[in-house]
Amino acid sequence: LEQSKSISSTVFPKEIMYYKSGIEFTNILMLYYLIRLEKPQLIMETGVWTGKTSWTILRALADNGSGHLISVDLGVKSSCTSQLPIKEIGGFVPQHLRSYWTLEIGDAVKLVPALLKEHGPIDMFYHDSDHSYEHMKFEFTTAYQHIKNNGIIGSDDINLSNAWKEFSRSLRDHYEIDNLFGYGHK
Repeated sequence: LEQSKSISSTVFPKEIMYYKSGIEFTNILMLYYLIRLEKPQLIMETGVWTGKTSWTILRALADNGSGHLISVDLGVKSSCTSQLPIKEIGGFVPQHLRSYWTLEIGDAVKLVPALLKEHGPIDMFYHDSDHSYEHMKFEFTTAYQHIKNNGIIGSDDINLSNAWKEFSRSLRDHYEIDNLFGYGHK
C-alpha cells in the first residue's frame, strides 16, 4: 500500500508525452510503472534505435534512485526503410540519465549471452529487437536462464510471432497489454 501511494504521487515524466500516440504510449507507460513498482536494479534490453524505450527505463531507474540498464543494439541506423530520426543510436537519452546506462553495439546473438554471463543474474530483461520468431525465442530462453527468481521478463511487439505466447507459459505469471506488450515473472 505504501509503495502504491508513493508511485501514485509521482508526476509522470512530461517528456514521455512526445510519444502519446495510442498503443506506443501505453507500452511506454506500462514499462515505466512496472519498473517504478518492481524496482529492478539490473536490467538488460535489446533494441535501442532512437532510445525511447531506453529513456523510459532509465527515467524510471532515476526516479527510483538506483539501478543500471545494459542495452544491446545492432547499431544499424535504419529500421525497415525509415531513417533514424536522430543523429545516433539512443540519441533520445539525455546526458543526465547516461550514468545509469551502458550501451553495447553488436549482434545480440553474440553479445547477450556474453553480457549475461559477465554481469551475473539480472532483475529484468526486455526484448525490443529483431521480432522474428527464432530471435525472440532465442532471447527469451537465453535471458531466462540469467534472471533472478521472481525477476521480470518482458517484450514489445508480442503480436509479431508466437514466441511470446509459447514462452510465457513457462512463467509464474504473465500479462499481455493491448496484445503488444507482455511481461511476466520467473
